[in-house]
Amino acid sequence: MNEQHLAPDQLAVLTPHSPKHSLLRAETQLAGIPLTSEHSQWPGHIFHSSIGRFKGLEADVVLFADCDSSDPRCDRTARYIAASRARHQLIVLEKRPGSFWAD
Repeated sequence: MNEQHLAPDQLAVLTPHSPKHSLLRAETQLAGIPLTSEHSQWPGHIFHSSIGRFKGLEADVVLFADCDSSDPRCDRTARYIAASRARHQLIVLEKRPGSFWAD
């Protein structure tokens, strides 16, 4: 975040799961910045949301985590929604390698 000169509210972490079931469920911070799943707390925090809950919203940078091609919640439509929420940069963290984006 420091290298990119990003404010916390320019970054969103999206997963196919709700925050309490995501890979980051035990985390309260990323890079020392608090995570929140409450939209009203997004200023000053990194927003952590499910893909479905974030539909219609945007962030300058989207970190798309918990990607797993075998997870039905991470189908082509969900991947499109997550990817299209990034205004400038999309970072994808896959659970396992493969041709995830090619199907």
